[in-house]
Amino acid sequence: MAEPGRVVEFESGLRWRVLFPESEHQAASGYLRELAASDCSLATLRSYAFDLLRWFRFLHRQFTPWERAVRLDVRSFVEWLQQAPNPQRIHRRPDAPVPGSLNAVTGKLVLAATYASRTINRQLSVLFGFYEWACSTDLGPLVNPVPAQRGRGGERLYAHHNPMEDFVVHRRATYRQKTPRPLWRAIPDEAADALFAALRSHRDRALVSFWLSSGTRATELLGLHHGGDVDAGANTITVVSKGSRLRETIPASVDSFVWLALYLAEERPPMTEGGPVWWIRQGTPRPLTYHAARAVLQRANTAMGSNWSARERVRRRG
Repeated sequence: MAEPGRVVEFESGLRWRVLFPESEHQAASGYLRELAASDCSLATLRSYAFDLLRWFRFLHRQFTPWERAVRLDVRSFVEWLQQAPNPQRIHRRPDAPVPGSLNAVTGKLVLAATYASRTINRQLSVLFGFYEWACSTDLGPLVNPVPAQRGRGGERLYAHHNPMEDFVVHRRATYRQKTPRPLWRAIPDEAADALFAALRSHRDRALVSFWLSSGTRATELLGLHHGGDVDAGANTITVVSKGSRLRETIPASVDSFVWLALYLAEERPPMTEGGPVWWIRQGTPRPLTYHAARAVLQRANTAMGSNWSARERVRRRG
């Protein structure tokens, strides 16, 4: 039986809304409108909507109204996230690698089947903000059920921080998970060559080459348009930054523009002024989506038995 609720995109007004169980969840929409008015991106609103939906579904199974949730409910939710299978980690192939194992080709860990520590921490941050807003508008409980990270005197962390001084590392808030320190990751030249050999088209080679050489996010790269975003003479692309949403010019490798030229010349996608650069290759022409772009790497990884991601960078010899 399908779980109640869903996240729906609307054409006008608040773009992303939570329907739970069948009608619009007014408190969730109120919070998302606050975020939208604070200039949060549509991608952030969509992500927060799904986080709220996951929480509402959990409370629904516990027969607990969202406005009566207490700290013990949050603890139970975290315990469930630590053990529940992440739907995005479900592999249907019989030869899929074992979650948590070490990939023999890349030396990287295969993603665990459960929710990652960073996902749990982000979920807690979303719920903390949601209940802070609900408490301030008298829609929710009297006290925020999600523990906040505090300083030594009990005040909110960085509430009175002197901007002329460095930030001090504090201990994690209750229920916050340990997260590994991010490391600079690179793909050796030999692995990059094997990856390109496994790709099926010039479009895929151009896409992956820009990923590896420019360091742009997938959503930023998919936002490239004809008529100013691609400068082959200067070997640069101009993307809209996910964080600031300002246009930024970024250098890319010469090979990337060679693959791009081959893609445009041989596959002949629509090339209207101001139109998107990346298109699907089969069926009715339409712009390439994020999930379709991810599938490009997934197919190549399956063929190679690897688990490279779009976050890798090329590690040059010498």
